[in-house]
Amino acid sequence: MAMAEIQEIAFITESNGHSGCISAWNFHTGIQYKSYKNGCCAKHALAVTDSYLLAAQPGQALIHVWSVSKEQLHMKIACPGKITALACSHDSAYCVAAIEEKVYVWQLSTGNLLSVLSRHYQAIRCIRFVDDCSHFITGGDDGLVIAWRLADVIAIGNQFETGNRLKSPRYVWSNHSLPITSIFTGLGGYQSRIVTTSKDQTCKARSCLWNLADGQLLYSLVFTSIVSSALMDSIEANLYVGTSKGKVYRIDLYSMFTGIEQHIDDDHTQVVNGHSDAVNCLSTSMDGNLLLSASEDCTVKLWHTSGFQCIKINQLKGPITNLAFTTAPHTAIRPKDLRKQCLPPLKPFKRYLYDPNAAIDVNMSTVQGMKLLAQDSVDVLLKGNTKDIFHLQDFSSNSGKNDKLERKIVNDAMEAVSRERKDSKTNLNEEGIQNSSQLQEEISKLREINKNFYLFAVNELFERN
Repeated sequence: MAMAEIQEIAFITESNGHSGCISAWNFHTGIQYKSYKNGCCAKHALAVTDSYLLAAQPGQALIHVWSVSKEQLHMKIACPGKITALACSHDSAYCVAAIEEKVYVWQLSTGNLLSVLSRHYQAIRCIRFVDDCSHFITGGDDGLVIAWRLADVIAIGNQFETGNRLKSPRYVWSNHSLPITSIFTGLGGYQSRIVTTSKDQTCKARSCLWNLADGQLLYSLVFTSIVSSALMDSIEANLYVGTSKGKVYRIDLYSMFTGIEQHIDDDHTQVVNGHSDAVNCLSTSMDGNLLLSASEDCTVKLWHTSGFQCIKINQLKGPITNLAFTTAPHTAIRPKDLRKQCLPPLKPFKRYLYDPNAAIDVNMSTVQGMKLLAQDSVDVLLKGNTKDIFHLQDFSSNSGKNDKLERKIVNDAMEAVSRERKDSKTNLNEEGIQNSSQLQEEISKLREINKNFYLFAVNELFERN
C-alpha cells in the first residue's frame, strides 16, 4: 500500500526505546513505516499533533520533538521538572504537562507559560483533552479526577492585578480511592462522557463514566482485577476495558445496566484473555471495527470488534507505554508536498509565567523613554543656557559699568538660546520624518508578507482538496 493511501496510523512507544522512541505502523498491512529515534517515552506522555510528535523522557526534565515527516529528532525542550503526563490540544495550540502535582500550560507557537495549576495533592498520571479542546481532564495518585475549562485556565487579563494565579476547576471528582490509571474522553465537547479507571484496596477497580455537562456519575463498574485502561468505541455503545491480568472486556453500555453500580464478572460479560500481562493501552479505529491492545508483555494485538477475534500480533522489544491509533497526519501521507514553512512554529517552553501587561509596559516604556530622553536632553540644554542668562542679567543689573556691552552680551546669549531651540526642533522634526518613512516601509513589507501568506494558504487548501 502506498504511503498516500494510508488513512490511519498507530503510533507506539516502548519503555526501553530499543526499537526507537516512537514507531509508526499501518496495522491494516502490519508494516512499520517510520521509527523515530533518540530516547524513549514515559507512560501517558506521548502527544500527537498534525505536524509534531512530543514525547516526555522518563526521569528527565526533557521533551523530545519530531516532525511527523522525519525520523530525526527535531528539537529538545527543557522543562521545569520531570514530566509525569503530557497532552496537546487537538488544534495543536496548547501543551499541557504535569510535573509532580502541578499542571503547566504552554502555548506551542510562542512557548509562553500561560498558567500553573495546583489542585492535586499527589503526582498527576493522566491528562486528556476533550474533542473540541474546551476542557482537559487530569487524574493523579491522590485519586482525584479534575476537569479544567481551558478558557478559564489561559485567561490572563487581570490575574496579575489580583495577585492570584491559581485557577478553580470546573469539576473535582473524588469517587476513586486510589491512583488513577487512565482517562478516556468521548465525543461531544463539553457534553462528552468521560471514562476513568483506578485501583482500590481490595485489588478491584472502578471504571466510572461521568457526564461533563453536569458532572454527574453515570456508571460505576467493579471488576475482579485492577483496571489499567479503558475506552469507548466511536459511537460510544461499547466500553472496552483492559486489566492487570491481561484480560480485555467488551461491555454493552445500552443493554446491560439497570443501576449506577454494576459488578462485572467473566461469566456474564464478553471477555478474552488477550495478553499475559497488564493491558496498558487500548485504541480503536475511526469506524470502530478494529481494536488495538498493547501490553506489558511487549505485544500489540489487533482485534476485529464484531467477533472479538485477534487478527494480527506484533511482537516488540519492550513493554508498551503509549498507543495512539489516529488518522494519518497530512505531513506524513504527503511528504513530497512538505515545505519548511508548512511546519507551524514551535518554540522552547519558558519557565516564567507570561504577563501581557508587563510586556506592553516594557514596550511602551522603551518608546516613551526614548522620546522623553530626547526631550529631556533639549530641556537640560535650554535650562542650562537660561541659567547662564539669568547670571548675565544679574551681572548686568548689579555692575553699573559697560551697560551697553553687557546688554549686548545678554542679547547675544538670548539669540544663541533661540537658535539652539530652533535647531533642536528642526532635528527632532527631521528624525520624526525619517522614522515615519521607515515605518511606512515596514508597513509595506508587512502587507506584502501578509499577501504572500494568504496566497500560500489558499493554494495549500485547494491542493489538499
